[in-house]
Amino acid sequence: MITCPKCGHALAGNPRCCGYCGESLVSDYFRRTEPEEPVIEQLHHIGAGATAAMTLGIFGSIALLGALAFHMTALFGYGITPEMDYMWWIITLLMAVLPVVYLVQIAVLRGIRFSLLFDCVWLFLAGCGLSIVTQAYLDRGSLPFCGLVAIPYLLVVGCSLVLVASITAILSYQK
Repeated sequence: MITCPKCGHALAGNPRCCGYCGESLVSDYFRRTEPEEPVIEQLHHIGAGATAAMTLGIFGSIALLGALAFHMTALFGYGITPEMDYMWWIITLLMAVLPVVYLVQIAVLRGIRFSLLFDCVWLFLAGCGLSIVTQAYLDRGSLPFCGLVAIPYLLVVGCSLVLVASITAILSYQK
């Protein structure tokens, strides 16, 4: 309903002129009618828990990528020549793919949690990685890590941070 600015009569639809007094309503004719309430609402507010989970996840990914860098440089600068058998390639692939996928997930989602599935998967993977690295280091020392002590420490720090980030994200999840 439009009200004529000159005579004050209510007019139905979008008329070009008032049917009572003849006043031109062209300026109102081209006006878009918008709904009173906004159509698009913010999907999810990024809270403190999600921000903490993102920060811890980023630092955990950086630590895991640092372990990968030490794993790769063991070939070049330290005079250590690891056996480059299929197991070395599998470990290298896992050390490269998992932190990069986690970092991309953090960058894409930016704290927005669509479901708990992603966080539960990363919680499981970080827990498994932490237990495997700890057991391998306690059983055989730095021998499985190309003889470099920095690799298991970076892996433990990275997996621990991803573990805490996943727990924080799960606890801060709000639907």
